[in-house]
Amino acid sequence: MIPSFLPTTFRIILLLSVFGVSSWAQNTAPSKPRTARQTRQVRPTARAKAAPAPAPKAAAPAVVVVVPAAAPKTAVSRSTRVSRVSTTNIPQRISMAAQPEDAYQRELQDRMVNWHPVEISFQLLATMSWNSASGNGSAAFTNNFGSGLRTTIGPNIDVYFFRDRYAFGTGLWYTIKRMGYSHPPDRITNPGTLIKTSAFNLQYLQVPLTMKLMSNTLFRTGRAFVQYGGTMDFKLAETAIDYQNNYLRQRDGNIGQFSSAGLSLLLAVGYMHRMSRTNDLMMTLQYQRSLTNNAIPDNLWAISQHFAFGIGLSF
Repeated sequence: MIPSFLPTTFRIILLLSVFGVSSWAQNTAPSKPRTARQTRQVRPTARAKAAPAPAPKAAAPAVVVVVPAAAPKTAVSRSTRVSRVSTTNIPQRISMAAQPEDAYQRELQDRMVNWHPVEISFQLLATMSWNSASGNGSAAFTNNFGSGLRTTIGPNIDVYFFRDRYAFGTGLWYTIKRMGYSHPPDRITNPGTLIKTSAFNLQYLQVPLTMKLMSNTLFRTGRAFVQYGGTMDFKLAETAIDYQNNYLRQRDGNIGQFSSAGLSLLLAVGYMHRMSRTNDLMMTLQYQRSLTNNAIPDNLWAISQHFAFGIGLSF
């Protein structure tokens, strides 16, 4: 209802506005399906009444859709979940593991590409030297006598092949060995005599012929190696220790008691600490044992042995 006190012109404008808004709302509102009540009832005509009713259509067969039941959730152990996660993306994990972990590992890989076929080093070893002795006839009761601290010094030359996995090693070492005998007393001619001893320093020039097996991955800061082979020993000098009480020197004078050349077995393990791209600090444990008899007399058998620890520097 519009109040009557409003002017006629204003009431006409207000009615037109309300009519326009209601028309716009009906046109823009979404259409809703009519319900049965809203559907207009249409009265059938006389012809429609006389026409027979159509036969009812057969109902379409019902389609039954079977939805599979969801599998019950089972508890999964933590180890199973970890294994599933750990086995995913295996190639990516392998490629990541193959990448170097630090600068030194990258340098090792670069070294395998730009490897140096020849490496020269210089070493100094402190050796504990001793020998075994046995004999027959007049030397039947001869035994070894004592041990001593000696030295080995000299250069090494390593020729690498198959990248830097293996190396043929040689060099020129100056080595001092200690040899000693204890002689039984002559109880028949001199019943009161004591056991007599003889000791010598033997100076050798050794030429090693060895094979080195290198490992670049055992340690992160360097390379480990196993070395085996032999040495050719050439005697340079033979010096008696305690000349006044040396039994063989007193008996035979300056006649040589030891062979001038021989062969020795060499076994060693070591570690090469990387100091720079071309320099390594080497630490070595070495064992040597004579393969040939060091004694000259036919009735005496003497085998020299020594155990050494040393350091060196490669160039």
